[in-house]
Amino acid sequence: MAKHGQPRPEFFKRLMALDKVLRKKGFPAMSPWWERVLEEFYCDEAMDLVLRVGRRGGKSSTFCRVAVAEGIYGEHVITPGDIGVIPLVSVDRRESTGRIRNIRAILDAINMDYRDTRDEIELKHKPVLFKTFTATIAGVSGFTAICILLDEVSKWKDSDTGVNPAGEVISSIKPTIATQPLARVFMCSSPWSTLDAHYDAFERGNIGTQRVAYAPTWEANPSLTEEATHSLERDERKWLREYKGIPQAAISNAFDPEVIDDSMRSPVAAEYGQPVLVIDPSSGGGDAFTYCLVEWGWPTIQENPWVTEWKYGVEYFVLDDYGNRVPNKEYEKIKAKVRPFIRFRNIDAFEGRFKGKIRADEIVARLASICEDNGAEDVHSDQREAMALESLFREAGLSFVSHTWSQPSKVAAVSSLKRWLSERTIIIEPNALMRRELGNFAEKVTPGGLITYGARGKAHDDYVALLLTAAMADNSGYVPSSPMFRGGKGKHTESLDERTAVRL
Repeated sequence: MAKHGQPRPEFFKRLMALDKVLRKKGFPAMSPWWERVLEEFYCDEAMDLVLRVGRRGGKSSTFCRVAVAEGIYGEHVITPGDIGVIPLVSVDRRESTGRIRNIRAILDAINMDYRDTRDEIELKHKPVLFKTFTATIAGVSGFTAICILLDEVSKWKDSDTGVNPAGEVISSIKPTIATQPLARVFMCSSPWSTLDAHYDAFERGNIGTQRVAYAPTWEANPSLTEEATHSLERDERKWLREYKGIPQAAISNAFDPEVIDDSMRSPVAAEYGQPVLVIDPSSGGGDAFTYCLVEWGWPTIQENPWVTEWKYGVEYFVLDDYGNRVPNKEYEKIKAKVRPFIRFRNIDAFEGRFKGKIRADEIVARLASICEDNGAEDVHSDQREAMALESLFREAGLSFVSHTWSQPSKVAAVSSLKRWLSERTIIIEPNALMRRELGNFAEKVTPGGLITYGARGKAHDDYVALLLTAAMADNSGYVPSSPMFRGGKGKHTESLDERTAVRL
């Protein structure tokens, strides 16, 4: 086996010469941070460089320049009849295709002849092949590599299991450089959790022939400011992970306590749409059977600080110079600043062990009475007890819709709820049990890289489940008066846009 780990300062100079040529051709310059990190790495005896860099930090464009420089100037010893492969391992096929496109553009800019297909590019005058791989164990062996580029390692997912295969993929691909003493391995990613292979490698630090480097997005890529990254990602937890480059703890609070408290405020004066009843059923063995009413509302225009000067309201239609009825532009300007919100009210439950004490038809009768009193015609639930409940609710004259809870649907629902909370478009009727469950609701990252949600320990999340089922119903377009309403189940009612089109 060849001895690895030799300083290569001359190669770094050639890499920077390539960067200079590309800048003249209109390519963005390599940032000072990348230049410094690569210089230190190539002037060292290290073989592996583990990088933790925020999203849009210039990782991919820099990787492609390194790949081309290694292929053209690398001075790797390739046995006659063999070909030196530079594998670019990415999250998925789309990312892989982007790498090939970038390499092709670089080769065109420096007038280098090559043959290419969708997944690989071969130099015509040198036995070097640039080949993309998706992050799977199959296929990343059986060739001679002269440089290995592993991109977004923390985000890799096996298409069948959903588990991050990074540990196995790295173990399979490392032997491909066994005969190449000048080969370098780049493992780069924005972070995900504290449980993946990239995190483990980075935390080992500068040890043996490994070196590590870290930068948030705005340091690695100064064309983006820290403020700009906040506008790209408003969720603070995601921003810390994706742009500041802070790995997510294995278990953390799903919701910020401050936004939870803010959501439980008094409702503003508004015009509300038709409500729906949302339930989280229970068989009465221990979990609560929770329920609430959910509706979207649009604040009345006189209650908004932007329009205090409009004493008598604003007409939607005005007459133009020819006496034609046309939309009022002032109305449109003001309306753009007035945002609808979703409200949760009448939050309650059949608590504890009620099995044998109250029948299912009695529960449905009570809920049907609430619907009748509030004008609700649709009931939304998860799939639990769906068959029996659907029959009972239909007998009571109510439409029943069950939503299948799966890992993807739950993640999407939590994402919607987070957005409502962060954008202050949710009002939750003050409820101590709801408040406690929201504060105890955790985001958990599995060792395989999956995100799951649920209550900590043996605590319950029966009340939080109402919010998530409502989010699923809203995402499906089933909540009347919602901006996402598509008619859905039950009686069609006009949207708030239609209802407020005459006068605010």
